[in-house]
Amino acid sequence: MSKFRADYNVKCSLVLPDDAPCVITSDDPPVQITLRNAPLNANGHVPELIAEVVGDCASIDEVARRFRELLSDQLDVMSFATHAIFFIDQCLRVVEWEEFQRRRRILPMQKFDPLSPPAPDLQKVLLETVQAIIQLQPKRYVIRAMHLFRLGVIEKDPADQYLRFWSVLETIAEVTKETERLAIQCPKCRADLFCEKCNETPTRRPMASQAIRELLMKINTEGERLFRMLSDTRNHLIHGGSVESLEQKIGIPLANAINEAAGAAWHAILSCMPELPGSQYHFGHRAGDFVHRDLVVSADMLIEHVGNEPHPAEDKIPKVQISIQTAFRPLQDAEHPIEPFQR
Repeated sequence: MSKFRADYNVKCSLVLPDDAPCVITSDDPPVQITLRNAPLNANGHVPELIAEVVGDCASIDEVARRFRELLSDQLDVMSFATHAIFFIDQCLRVVEWEEFQRRRRILPMQKFDPLSPPAPDLQKVLLETVQAIIQLQPKRYVIRAMHLFRLGVIEKDPADQYLRFWSVLETIAEVTKETERLAIQCPKCRADLFCEKCNETPTRRPMASQAIRELLMKINTEGERLFRMLSDTRNHLIHGGSVESLEQKIGIPLANAINEAAGAAWHAILSCMPELPGSQYHFGHRAGDFVHRDLVVSADMLIEHVGNEPHPAEDKIPKVQISIQTAFRPLQDAEHPIEPFQR
C-alpha cells in the first residue's frame, strides 16, 4: 500500500468563515481530509470547498474512486450535523504523497458531460410522435409514470436512477393490478398453499410486488427472470446494501440492471397507452443505454519535489487545463436510423 492524495471540489451550501483549513480524520480506514475554501469567484464569494483526501491505496488507478467513497462517508456526517448540502462534483487530481518523495506521479483530471453540447437530432418524426401522444390524453397515472421515467433519465446517481425506473413499474402495476383476491403461493415453487385444518387455500389481495411480477410477465417473455433480478436489486438498494455486494448477488453490473429496469419501465408505459393513429410512429433510442456516465479525461504526468519539506507546496503542484472538442455524426447515419416502431 502506498500513500496518495486526491483533491475533489465539493459543491455546498456552507463554506469556511475564513481561509484557515479544517482537518477531519477517521481511523477505519485511516484517512485525513483537509477542507479548504476554493478561490474567490468574480463576485468575491467562495463558490465551493476543496477537499484534500490523504490515505493509503494499492494502486494510483483506484484512488479517485476509492477516496471518493471515503470522502462521501464523512460528508454524510457533515450533512447530518449541519443540515447543509455537500455534493462531490469531481476528482481534480491524484498525487503520490509519500513524505520526501522526489519524483511523483500526478493524474490531473477533468470531468465533461458526455451529453453536452446536445446532439442536433430532435427530428420531425419524433415531434410528430410526441404530438400524437399528447392528443391521446393519456390517463393521469400514465402521465405520472412518464414523469418518473424522465426523472430516471435525468438522475446521476446509479442507485437513485434505478429506483426511479422501479417507481414507474410500481405506478403502472398498482393501477392495473387485479382486484380479486388471489391464492397465497409458495415463494419457492409458486404452488398455491393449502391449509389442511381449514380445508381451504388462503387468499389475499395482490401485493405490490406480485402486481409488478404480473406486469412484467405481460410485457416481457422473460418476465419471471426479470422480476426476480429487478426485485432483488430494489430490495438490496432500498435497504442500504453496497453496490459491490449487489453485483455479486444478481450476477451482473448495476449498470445492466438500470438498463433492464429502464427498458421494462418504457414498455410498461407503452402497454397502457391507446393505439396511436396511423400504422407507424417513431421513437428515439439510446441503444438501450440509460446509465448516466461522466466523461473523465486524465493525463499521467511526473513532477519533481526538490525542497526540504515533506511535500511540495500548493503552488508547486501544476494545475493542468484539459479541454475536448465535440463532433456529431451525420444526421442521416445509416447505422443509427430512427426506425418506425410497430407495437
